Amino acid sequence: MDSTLQELRDLVCIKFPPSHKCMYGLARLNIKSQHIHHKLRRDWTEKEKEKIQDILNRLIGHESDHQFHYYKHIIYNRIALLVQ
Repeated sequence: MDSTLQELRDLVCIKFPPSHKCMYGLARLNIKSQHIHHKLRRDWTEKEKEKIQDILNRLIGHESDHQFHYYKHIIYNRIALLVQ
């Protein structure tokens, strides 16, 4: 699951900085990502949006302990709205 969360964070970092509120759940789970300079940030392509949505759907379907369950719903609720 860590590699999936890492991939999600790398995709979200294309558009948002690591300090953005949508990154809170990933930061609390200690998932680090690459640094992208603010001038190089861009909107997601349709393929990237589909990939993010697929990762979020797999994340919700994953069984987990209570703490991870709490943060995965925070991740889903904050990022899913941005993808639509």
